[in-house]
Amino acid sequence: QSEVHHHTIHHVEPSCWCTAKPASTVPEGLEVNAIVDVPDGGGQLLDWREWEAAQKEDDIFLVVRNWVIQGRRDVVQANRTPTELMSLWKQFNLLRVEDGVLQRRWNYTSTGEDRWLIIVPEDRRELVMNRCHAELCGHAGVENTLLCLRKWYYWPGMEREEKEFVA
Repeated sequence: QSEVHHHTIHHVEPSCWCTAKPASTVPEGLEVNAIVDVPDGGGQLLDWREWEAAQKEDDIFLVVRNWVIQGRRDVVQANRTPTELMSLWKQFNLLRVEDGVLQRRWNYTSTGEDRWLIIVPEDRRELVMNRCHAELCGHAGVENTLLCLRKWYYWPGMEREEKEFVA
């Protein structure tokens, strides 16, 4: 059964709910007219210190952070390396640590814009997916939720996980 929800809709700059630094608008191609307003400060998912702490608690991210900070990655054996670590190893040249937070450069080919996306640790992914799908995109489906996620977040296998989450 469908539920009817009545909301007051306002356009809100995403910085009110996501601490990724780039100022943005609604993701290109998003088929909703606005984002549900969130009270001041209440929409912030995690602040930079919380992102940094979450990444430092994740064993894989700790290794990758150290590579980026040192400016070199370790030699790894593909058949003995966890898939996620191997994926980030291959993307080493697209990574940085800024304000203590591990990020990945993403190029939007449609606009030529480069953005730095927060790389989300495994234990925060459901929170991020739920926020983008339910609260920000208004249950707008797989593709629109993925567009929303790709504006601020990244992790290896994100598209696959998001499709499973929304389904």
